[in-house]
Amino acid sequence: MLTYVGVVGGVANEGNPILAWYCAAFGVGPTLAGAKLLACASGIGLHVGRAHLVLAALTFFYLAEAVVPWAAILHPSIL
Repeated sequence: MLTYVGVVGGVANEGNPILAWYCAAFGVGPTLAGAKLLACASGIGLHVGRAHLVLAALTFFYLAEAVVPWAAILHPSIL
C-alpha cells in the first residue's frame, strides 16, 4: 500500500526502474499487483522446492531493507 501511495503521485518516486517503466506503460495498480503476485509465486516455489534456507534469508533481507527502514521513518518511537 505504501508503494501505491508513493507512486500514484508520480512514477519518478519508484526506485526500481523496471517497475517504473511498467507503471508508466500499464498503470500503477496492475503493475504493483503483478509484482506482488510474482513475489508470492516465487516464495511459494521456493517453499515447494524445499529451499527454506533461501526463503528465510530473503525474508530477513526484506525485513532489514524494507520493513525496518519504513517503520523507522513512519514510527520512530517503535525502534
